[in-house]
Formats: sequence, structure tokens, C-alpha cells
Amino acid sequence: MTCQPLFDLLKNHVGIIVQVITASAILITAIATLIQARRLKTSLQFETLSRIVERFENNSYQEKRKSAALTCLKNLKKRKPGVEVEDVLDFFDEVAFLVRSGVLTKKMVWHEFYHWVRLYWQAAGKYVIERRLEEPAVWEDLYWLYPKLNDIEKKKYPCHYKEKLTEKDLKKFLKEEF
Repeated sequence: MTCQPLFDLLKNHVGIIVQVITASAILITAIATLIQARRLKTSLQFETLSRIVERFENNSYQEKRKSAALTCLKNLKKRKPGVEVEDVLDFFDEVAFLVRSGVLTKKMVWHEFYHWVRLYWQAAGKYVIERRLEEPAVWEDLYWLYPKLNDIEKKKYPCHYKEKLTEKDLKKFLKEEF
């Protein structure tokens, strides 16, 4: 038994075989590139998130949070703490912008910041509404993100989810800021 028929078949189809091998190599390279790109994006997202968390937790920013929490606490009945809360809301608006831009994911931000976003958003509710009526662009990205974070919380903890924190909870959480 000879290998001649097989050799002749291969010789007649060398071009097709080379094309199949080349296409396979291109496909494998493309898949590997996509996997690497996805890993790089995830790595950059976590690096960005880590820097934002570090900023949120540093001493000078904690002083801003403390000041905002004290003012919110003093004005809790009216939910109008005034400009003292703006740095904190601005911070969360920047984070929301990063989500809207695709730099971070909603789930990442929910995981790291939901508690505080909800706390300050609700403690300053009427002030936020008034400011946005005057200037709709103020906290626009945060306004977009906040309901999405609530949706994540609601899906994750349907039995424990509270759309609105009670005044007692707001007081308790605001006091934890200082």
C-alpha cells in the first residue's frame, strides 16, 4: 500500500490547506488579543477603583465627609444641608461619570459606594432637587446612576431593600461618618 494517492491529494490542495491554517492562526490570534484586552480593561478598572477608594478614605476627604455629615444631620428634617454637602455629591458625580463613560461598572460602584451614595443622596434630597431645578447639569451623572445602584441593591437583597432610609437610619449612618 502506497501513500501516493494521499500525497497527490495534499499536493493538489496545498493552497487550501495553507489558507485554512492561516485563517485558523488569525482566528486564534484575534481571540487571544480579545482576551488580553478584556483582562487589561478589568485590570485598569480595578486600578481606577482602587485609587478612587483611596481618595474617598484619605484623611482630608474624610474631613469633608465629616463636615457634610454634620451639616446633613443638623438639617435632616428639611433635607437641605446646603453647600457643605456639595463636595461629597461632586465626588459621587465624578464616579458616576466614570461609570457612564465605561471606565467603571455599575456593580463596582455599587459594591464600593452604594451605602454612602444613598446616604448623602437621601440626606440632602430636597437640596439636590432645588439645585438641579436651578442648574440641571448639577450631579447629572449621579442622578442617572443612583436609580441603577438601587436596582442592583433591590435585586441582590430583595427582602432587605429599603427604597428610603428611615430618619433613624439616616441619623445613625451620618453619625458613623464622624
